[in-house]
This record gives sequence, structure tokens and C-alpha cells, in this order.
Amino acid sequence: MLLHLYRRATAWFLTVLYCCSVTAHGQSGASEVAKISVQARGLQAKMVQVRVDIADGTRFEGLIVQVTDDAFVLRQQPGQDRTIPFSTVRALKKKGIRKKVWVPLVVGGAVVVALCAAPYPIGFLCRQDPS
Repeated sequence: MLLHLYRRATAWFLTVLYCCSVTAHGQSGASEVAKISVQARGLQAKMVQVRVDIADGTRFEGLIVQVTDDAFVLRQQPGQDRTIPFSTVRALKKKGIRKKVWVPLVVGGAVVVALCAAPYPIGFLCRQDPS
């Protein structure tokens, strides 16, 4: 009797879990398209170069010149526009080096310059021991 109740409860639990995962998976595709759409509108407003990765593995770089409800237009070169539907986009990123990379490089460079410009006890990188 107890084994029967355990199996029945497990079956109900797995059914509910499966239904929730199917519903969430269907919604995540729609939310991903909405996320890409909002991101494309923001990058178009900033007028920055972008990198677009398509689901089939191709990659395009250019400037977003127009955004519609279901696609955006990417200008790769003057006169060479490509319409890309949001549903085919895997990743949409701003092209170039990010602040996460620039800040440590600038701070590290400033430290090296300071250590070279300082007198001997502190500026040991570029100066010899005077003794």
C-alpha cells in the first residue's frame, strides 16, 4: 500500500515538473527574442558597432540602422545592409574592448609609471641602487 502511494506521488510530481519545464521553455524563447529586441534598440540609440552571432554559426559585424518589431537591419559597409530576424540571433554584443579590460590596464600602467618616476626606494623598477 505504501509503495503504491509513493509511486503515485512520484508520478504526479514528475508530471507537474514536466509541464512546468515545457511551459518555461516555451516562454524562454519568447523572452529571449524580447531581450534581443530591447538590446538592439539600445545599441541602435547609442550608434555603436556591434557583433551578431547567428544560430547557424555565422557572425556579422556592423552598425544597427533600423529596428522593427521582428528584425533589425545591420549595415556592414555603406550600401550593404542585412536584415536579421530576432529569432535567429544567438548573441548580440557591442564590439570593442570593455571597461572591465581597460580599467585594470590603465591602473596597472599608472602604477608602473609611478614606480619608475619615483626616487630610489620607491622607484626601484627603473633606478639602480645609488650605493
